[in-house]
Amino acid sequence: MPTGIWRGTSDANVSAEQSDYLLAHIASAQGHVYSGGHLPGAEVYSEIYDWLSK
Repeated sequence: MPTGIWRGTSDANVSAEQSDYLLAHIASAQGHVYSGGHLPGAEVYSEIYDWLSK
């Protein structure tokens, strides 16, 4: 099952290392990085919804 791991470049709640750990341990995981903090903006949500609809 496809799994998306999304993280912001300046996320104060989830580190890049935590995201990398998930990517390394979930075989089907695809990493996505966006500019910003923990919660993405509307444009990123649009990208997430597009990714989910594939």
